[in-house]
Amino acid sequence: MANHFSTPSACSSPPHFLAQKAQVLNLIILGPPGAGKGTVAHFLAKKLSIPHISTGNLLRSNAHQNTKLGKTALVYTERGHFVPDELIFNMLFERIEQKDCTKGHILDGFPRTLSQAEIYQKRVEALSKAMVIHLDISDQEVMKRLAYRLICSVCNAPYNLITAPPKISMTCDQCLTKLAQRTDDQKEVVASRLAIYHKNADCLIDYYAKKNILKTVSCNRPIQEIVDEIFSKIDLI
Repeated sequence: MANHFSTPSACSSPPHFLAQKAQVLNLIILGPPGAGKGTVAHFLAKKLSIPHISTGNLLRSNAHQNTKLGKTALVYTERGHFVPDELIFNMLFERIEQKDCTKGHILDGFPRTLSQAEIYQKRVEALSKAMVIHLDISDQEVMKRLAYRLICSVCNAPYNLITAPPKISMTCDQCLTKLAQRTDDQKEVVASRLAIYHKNADCLIDYYAKKNILKTVSCNRPIQEIVDEIFSKIDLI
């Protein structure tokens, strides 16, 4: 199997958008678990010099810093409940008002529902250009990719038996702990996550397509090709 997550070449040409300093670009990376949203967002953020924002990381950061929003979120998470959209948006909108978001930002896997998408667009669309990158991949390929993912239970270092294997079989390079498959990567769990994703994604894809901001990119190929195609689409907006 080809390595889909090798580092893009440093000599690839930057998108024309980078020269347009006054323009604000917000990107949303949409795709199922295992599509490589975080990997794509990481490389785009580095090339475009705009932050990659994950709502999951926002929740953890606010909780760790013991902010007012973080304390409120903990009330829900400690009881096993979902954090309300209003609270997530308060964190998100507070974050995108920070100085490093002046030129835009990249959202990874959010919005997840149509109602979230409508709230987000209402807030940002008048102030910036937007593009939704839909990473297209078959469920069969997702199952295959996630079957090879491993994680260290001690230091949380991630591995992949195909694209990023440990030096010693099933052993963490950093702390020598035995590696295991992530619980959310087990076949039954992945199938459930995919069903939930498709239920919401179909509405999101239709919503963004009607707004003419949806760009679908096949992600069953090397990361360099994916990033190059996304940059070519950015140049057209």
